[in-house]
Amino acid sequence: MENKIQLDKLKFVISELIEAYARDSGQNEIVIPEDKKFYWNVAPDEMAVSETQSPKLNVGNLADDWEFLERMLSSGYKPMSIMLLHVYPIISYMVKEVIQKTIVPKE
Repeated sequence: MENKIQLDKLKFVISELIEAYARDSGQNEIVIPEDKKFYWNVAPDEMAVSETQSPKLNVGNLADDWEFLERMLSSGYKPMSIMLLHVYPIISYMVKEVIQKTIVPKE
């Protein structure tokens, strides 16, 4: 059976979740400490699960991702869907922050 996700609903859900993040954190920005700006990245063509081969990892940089997105928007270029590659790590970072603050007990 094929799974379908309606993009207008996905856009709404993402917007609502970002609003909840801002409300819950009490901030209207994401602060990325220098020691947390790097992340492991799997190339898009290797994201599918393979039983025979592990994906190759490379290092990404959240600050570079955001700078790239800001430059794209400020230069007047029309966004292209491939730019989601730079949004994904930022959303992933937000999820990790939420998990650290709500699920992982403080010592």
